[in-house]
Amino acid sequence: MPKTIDSEDAPVGSGDASSHRDLSAMIDAGRAFSGNERNCCFLNTRDGGFANFSAGSGIDFPDDGRAVAVTDWDQDGDLDLWISNRNGPRLRLMRNDANAGNHFLALRLVGNGTSTNRDAIGARVEVKLRGESSQRLVSSLRAGEGFLSQSSKWLHFGLGQDSEIEAVTVRWPGGANEVFSAIAADRRYLLTQSSGKAALMPSRDGAINLTPSIPTVATTGGTARIPAVTLLRAPKLNMKREDGTKAGIGNSRSLLLNLWATWCAPCLGELGQFRDHADKLRAANVDVLALNVDAIGGDAASGPDASDPGKVLADLDFPFPSTIATEPLVAALQELHNHTVGLNAPLPVPCSFLIDPKGRLSVIYKGSLTIDQLLADVDHSNGTLGERLQRSAQIEGTMIPHPEVRRTAKLLQGSIHVRYGKALLNANDPESAAYHYATALELDPTSVDGHHTLAQLRSRLGQASEARLHYQAALKLNPDHALANFGFAALLASQGEATGAVTYYKTGLKSQPGNQIAANNLAWLLATNPDDEVRNPAEALRMAQELNSATGNRNATVLDTLSAAQAANGNFQDAVITVQRAIVLAKAANNESLTANLTARLGQYQAAKPFVEQPKS
Repeated sequence: MPKTIDSEDAPVGSGDASSHRDLSAMIDAGRAFSGNERNCCFLNTRDGGFANFSAGSGIDFPDDGRAVAVTDWDQDGDLDLWISNRNGPRLRLMRNDANAGNHFLALRLVGNGTSTNRDAIGARVEVKLRGESSQRLVSSLRAGEGFLSQSSKWLHFGLGQDSEIEAVTVRWPGGANEVFSAIAADRRYLLTQSSGKAALMPSRDGAINLTPSIPTVATTGGTARIPAVTLLRAPKLNMKREDGTKAGIGNSRSLLLNLWATWCAPCLGELGQFRDHADKLRAANVDVLALNVDAIGGDAASGPDASDPGKVLADLDFPFPSTIATEPLVAALQELHNHTVGLNAPLPVPCSFLIDPKGRLSVIYKGSLTIDQLLADVDHSNGTLGERLQRSAQIEGTMIPHPEVRRTAKLLQGSIHVRYGKALLNANDPESAAYHYATALELDPTSVDGHHTLAQLRSRLGQASEARLHYQAALKLNPDHALANFGFAALLASQGEATGAVTYYKTGLKSQPGNQIAANNLAWLLATNPDDEVRNPAEALRMAQELNSATGNRNATVLDTLSAAQAANGNFQDAVITVQRAIVLAKAANNESLTANLTARLGQYQAAKPFVEQPKS
């Protein structure tokens, strides 16, 4: 059967990922977000300096600004601004509606594709005006305009009151100069390298229908409502109502998990609200489970005014189930919060988690909530991903209806499910982890690693048929995926399908020849399989000898395979010596199971009998 090599000489991953994990943890904790980076605007004073004109510019919003792109979006001859932010609104269009009566010229360049790139990046353009001023206006075409931004490749020249253009000279990136004439102000031209002629480009037909909005500042306070976009499964929980029925998660009713403390005045007020509106909550199929946290964190966390939770609830005549929160439960809720909220601050009290009837987190409330808001949120988890994104936005707006936006949103949600699945796997909850990996695959069915990992989990949970399907899906997407080949081979071997197992082990080893665990498993199959069509003692011995040399003759599992291969070739004396050394190493490692197996095989080799696996039924 497939084995695991436990040795200081077994292959390990290279590189240190601790710095990456530390950076990720810092970002999650909010330490890498400066925030409130308002837009700034500086006015050229024409004396070598700049004046801060931010407050009077009209763009000094309380945003967390990130990038700005400049373009004549509405093609009316003046420049508009697209501004992106880390917070909402993610995009702002600042349309320039000034009407100063000035003139402009807009140029788009096309290189020849040989000496000059087709986009003409790096070209330098000089516009010479006719008249008394004879000004020369110069601009260069660049590939980037700042952090995370790229302005239009149209070069825009503000001409002021001048309307006569004498010539336009382009210095192409290849070094050639070219002069274009017969160019009029207030027009848009296409300049193609070596053509010598400026092609007039028409302006956009019709007006752009945009609805202006008045920017508002989000108010801050002691409460926060956090609707979930990614629907993560809540921790398992089952409680009894007064009538003996379950008040747990996933019982066709929504469940509000409410963290409260006896010393917290807002908590007591919130519990009173639940009591006063119990009929409304029950009519909306909402259960409430009060989780008292007085004992979490020791006596210091209880507060000076802590009292008996049961007596407090009895005095309130609280009509819903309640219990004392355990540290593992609160830790699980904190983990659920941390994978939903970007800033991983400790949970406050009061704090509530709305779980939908399918057992998925729907909304987090930090601070006191209102009954009306809770009732309005009951159906939040229903609908499509786009609808949840829309409902979760902190400001009103519209989604960009583009396939790439929808695809990226799905990939992001899938990555969050994978991340939470890994956390659950590390917490030894493979069943919940499998749920999240399966959900991630629904969002991105083409993920080879997703199919492979889910296949491993299904196999671990004893769901061999489901594991087989995912291994097959992974290998259909990428036949050379080494780990998927190894995993499928191990599954087939455990099901008695040794011929297929050998094939997939060999395929995987072509892509990853240094995988000692896979090589050891293959050598074991070739040495011990009961099927004469599968067993190949000579090949098994060759592979086992190479593995033993690579592991320094001190890995008990490899020595077990080597002794089986020696016995399969009739070298029983060598097999006895090898297995005896393996027994010493297994005992030293306190591996009782391996020691027992090795001892049993020692007796067979001393009796000149090879070890052969029993056929799978």
